[in-house]
Amino acid sequence: MKPPIELIDYIKKNDNFSLVIHVNPDGDALGAMLALGEALRTMGKVFMMFSKDGVPSYSKFLPDSDKIIQGIPAEDSTTNLILIDCNEAKRGGIAGIGFIKRLVIDHHLTEEDFGDFKWVEPKAAASGILMYHIIKALGVEITQNIATNLYTAIAVDTGTFRYQNTKSDTLSIASELVSAGANPSYIAEQLYNKWSVARFNLLIKFLNSIEIYDDIAITVLTRDMIADTGAGPHDTEDIVNFSGMLYMKMVY
Repeated sequence: MKPPIELIDYIKKNDNFSLVIHVNPDGDALGAMLALGEALRTMGKVFMMFSKDGVPSYSKFLPDSDKIIQGIPAEDSTTNLILIDCNEAKRGGIAGIGFIKRLVIDHHLTEEDFGDFKWVEPKAAASGILMYHIIKALGVEITQNIATNLYTAIAVDTGTFRYQNTKSDTLSIASELVSAGANPSYIAEQLYNKWSVARFNLLIKFLNSIEIYDDIAITVLTRDMIADTGAGPHDTEDIVNFSGMLYMKMVY
């Protein structure tokens, strides 16, 4: 994969960037943004990183995650937007905000024609894959911090390489990131074994709602469940997969 030349040239020749990800961010969005942030810092660029809903507790192990600002750029922003893992202003929480130029980096199908320079590649397993190629094209070395953030981004959106979107190039990139310092066991431990009490209680309520009709397992996750357990929207990430795991164990 090769990033659009005009997108790379714009980043190289300009400054003052606002990096933004989608609401209720996952590890792909956060990891990709943090990796680009370090690359921009290496290049001597001025930038800020924004997440409207902040950083979930289980993602705070990511290098430089404490530098992410919870919120969005000012309405009278005079910066260049880089929207990551998202291609809609509304989903990024930035509808109505003006920017000098709008750059979009995403692997989801485009819902609207947003962005002056964009790389939207649905065939990519994760935005972290695209960001790997962008950082390479910018001529920035993959440091241990960049490797950790990119590996996390890719691991999250491939189900730690279990999903069908895991291809040979995905594994090749992951291998390079491990060689650059990413620690797979540490990252997996942080992502999957560091649960808050609220998230665990939410999972219990979610699994207790399971009902099986013939070959279909139906579960319910309500706002009341989230409120009753003191959990947040980010605590629902990946939780639906547990219903499938439970059903498979009951059937087989």
